[in-house]
Amino acid sequence: MWGAWSQVRAGERSDTIVATGSLFAFMCAQGLLGTARDALFLAEIPATHLPWLYIAVAAFALVITGLTSGRSGGSGPRLSAWLLGCSLVTLGFLPLVNSGALWTLYALYVWSALSVSVAVARFLALLGDLFTVTQAKRLYAVIGVGSALGAISGAGLAGLLVLVLPAKYLLVAAAAMIAASAVGPILLCRSANTSHHATEAVRARAPSPAPARVLAVARDNYAFRLAMIVLLGAVISTLVDYLFKSTVAHTVPAAELGQYFARFYFTVNCISLVVQLLLVRPLMRVLGTTGALTLLPVALLAGALGMFAVAGVAGVLVLKGADGGLRFSVHRTAIELLYLPLGEKLRRTAKIVIDIAAQRGGKALASVGILGAAALGAPPEHLAIAVAVMCVLWLGLTLELRKHYLNLFRSMLTEAAGRTPLQRPELDLDSLESLMAALNSQDDSRVCAALRLLANENRQRLIPALILYHPSPPVLVEALNVLSASGRTDFIPLTDRLLTHEYADVRAAALRARIATTADEALLRSKLEVDCPVVKATALVGLVGLGFASVDETDPYLSDIIHNGSNIAREALARAISFRPAAHFEDYLLQLSEYPDPAVQLAVIRSMQAMPTPRYFPRLLAMLTNRAVRPLVRETLVQMGAPALSFLSEAMSDDELPIAVRHHLPRTLLLLEPKAPPPSCCGSSHASKTGSCATRSCAPWGVWRHKIRSYASTPKRCTRRSRTTYGGRTNLSTGG
Repeated sequence: MWGAWSQVRAGERSDTIVATGSLFAFMCAQGLLGTARDALFLAEIPATHLPWLYIAVAAFALVITGLTSGRSGGSGPRLSAWLLGCSLVTLGFLPLVNSGALWTLYALYVWSALSVSVAVARFLALLGDLFTVTQAKRLYAVIGVGSALGAISGAGLAGLLVLVLPAKYLLVAAAAMIAASAVGPILLCRSANTSHHATEAVRARAPSPAPARVLAVARDNYAFRLAMIVLLGAVISTLVDYLFKSTVAHTVPAAELGQYFARFYFTVNCISLVVQLLLVRPLMRVLGTTGALTLLPVALLAGALGMFAVAGVAGVLVLKGADGGLRFSVHRTAIELLYLPLGEKLRRTAKIVIDIAAQRGGKALASVGILGAAALGAPPEHLAIAVAVMCVLWLGLTLELRKHYLNLFRSMLTEAAGRTPLQRPELDLDSLESLMAALNSQDDSRVCAALRLLANENRQRLIPALILYHPSPPVLVEALNVLSASGRTDFIPLTDRLLTHEYADVRAAALRARIATTADEALLRSKLEVDCPVVKATALVGLVGLGFASVDETDPYLSDIIHNGSNIAREALARAISFRPAAHFEDYLLQLSEYPDPAVQLAVIRSMQAMPTPRYFPRLLAMLTNRAVRPLVRETLVQMGAPALSFLSEAMSDDELPIAVRHHLPRTLLLLEPKAPPPSCCGSSHASKTGSCATRSCAPWGVWRHKIRSYASTPKRCTRRSRTTYGGRTNLSTGG
């Protein structure tokens, strides 16, 4: 837990605390409401009516999920209003329950199964709009603990309350917790106002028709098998829940049901939390994703067979305890990881289909089976046999999925070749096996992608040093870059032989790797005598970066490369600076950025990312006109955060800015994370002309965003006019 909290950055702590507290309140309310529901319903109504309620819950959930799928998380105020409404409705059930009408118990059961779960789904969608993918991977480990602690607290509080009050008064406590959870969405939206680019992307994404979604999942072997696994899991979970509740209703007196359910749910939730905190990561590391997925069916199979060995309620408790302890810890984590190899579009479609058709449909199918068994007069042991048979099928599908998972992961690795390192949670055993196999691939791009992914996951020590005997220069350069940043020294003897390699890029990478582990001034100075500009630029940067030479001493050499060298030499110099950034090189990067060659500018921008400073803003702004480097320029500005927002907001008010630059400003501004209102524009040219800055920074971020979108159309109209008047000369030098 503390290790996960250490990954939360200072600017994210308030949002993380609010999100964790909100999920705590949600799950605490659900624990209170679930205990009240089960105790009140089973005390008055036979458990044989439960299948009809399962079907009703599944039907309502299908309707609600179908209406809300494809939408964004929505605004915080709307979600808070929904929660307040849920609180009032939940409280309103108290006088209805006191009236003694049985229909109120049916309504309460359906309401308690849907109200909080819908709110949690919408809240998670809101978090998806608020946090980026990279943030989510760091923060959800902390936020998820709030869910587990809330479930434990809800069950524990319910157990204490039923000692002194009837179970129906748990509705009051549940309503209070739901009302308290309404504060969270408002606080999140007030502090961050939900990232605009993520929200707009989701809203602009037109949902596909339901038949097309189902067909897309059915055609993909991997997604189809994953859906079948979830379907079988939902069927088995429903059967186990029915066996548990029907057995408890027959063996526990009605007056003690509330306390019994509270104690049981408290124990199961504690087991689930312990497994989540202490066992999930080791199990994933040892067994792999698909191996960890087999734990739940194996445990349920053992529990179902144990019902024949242990008569009475004890066997059912073991079965339900195994399901509750593993389903929401190891099993849920493994399922989420299994979505990752799917492409973004198919992953989104598969989640919708699996949630609607597999998860909800599985519950409905199980309910139909229970009704059929009840009509035939089948004893509970027959349902236990059905659970055991389906566990065997479930286990077979899970084991067979491993082959498709590895094939899909290899395909994903091939598609990632030549791009930035993959963004992915900690690798499991199966994925690591695929990566190590990819290092032996005949496809150089796959080998480079595997190296970058291992570096991204801090697994550089798994890379064999013998990879430096690889015949491909791109692989050698990638391997040297990764190994030199790992802190290892075992590869150095193999590096020395590459200092005389026939390719200049390999020699430069070998020199960087050599001085990264051993500061060898003599080696660096010997490379100043070579004719290769790539190696010479690397040596010069190394001498200055390590303090072996002053800037004045090396300035003639560096200036000669910049002003008289080739674009290849300039690119090599900029790349060398990115590996050993220092403030001495800022002026050189600014000079290099004036050369229009895309390769040079890309290397310059990557060096600017390694040593960010506001001095780069004017040159980055000018480079927005270069289509080849524009995405990387925007990424760099976003990483610089609030200072970049301040600079760009002032640039928007500059009427002298060339149209070619102004055209790309609005979209660039919208990519910046709006954690705080834009900085003041007082004193800018726009403010002096209007006499007020209220139209800019003094307005809320929503108004500011609207101004940007309105502003975005102005450069386009000006560009069309400039083409008519000036023959389309809209470049930076002419100013349009």
